[in-house]
Amino acid sequence: MGATVIKVESPEGDDTRRWGPPFIRDGDDVAAAYFHSCNRGKLGITAGFNSAEDVEKLRALIANADVVIENFKVGGLKKFGLDYESLKAINPKLIYCSIAGFGQTGPYAGRAGYDFIVQGMAGIMDLTGEPGREPQKIGVAFGDIFTGLYSVIAIQAALILRNSTGGAAWQKRSEQTDRDYLSVNWTTRASRLRSTQCSPRSKARTATS
Repeated sequence: MGATVIKVESPEGDDTRRWGPPFIRDGDDVAAAYFHSCNRGKLGITAGFNSAEDVEKLRALIANADVVIENFKVGGLKKFGLDYESLKAINPKLIYCSIAGFGQTGPYAGRAGYDFIVQGMAGIMDLTGEPGREPQKIGVAFGDIFTGLYSVIAIQAALILRNSTGGAAWQKRSEQTDRDYLSVNWTTRASRLRSTQCSPRSKARTATS
């Protein structure tokens, strides 16, 4: 949509570069097709957060940015001066989006969150499976995908609001909450049960009776 998107990787490279086969060769670079499909159209730089020089280069870049998106553990960027409050001081109009497994507050906030874990906690895995067998993980990391989409909506809303207020904003996304939204239909039906037991899985692979 016209935005210049810059992906920041560690010097070792994004893990998804190795999510193959298939792999794609681009000159001396070889990376998984998955990596290319998710990052096409983006610019890319590497930065080691343990390098003061690299951190200062990032801060200089962010000083003129509209949006920063990060998915580190809660508080993980503060010691590098890359948290919301530190960056807001150098860019008062910055939109800062934090994506974490369990949000920025609450008893689970400090825990790392992975799609597999949160699929189970949100009840999504119980919707997928066969009668008489254990719940199963959905084949793709759909929660990660939908959390990204919800984040885009939040960022767009913050940008529109900024046109009126001129101020910065911190958008906080929780993968757990977003998966709960997606499982709301199942949750509503489950709330009608009179017992504390889950309803038995029917012959349909993607629903409970």
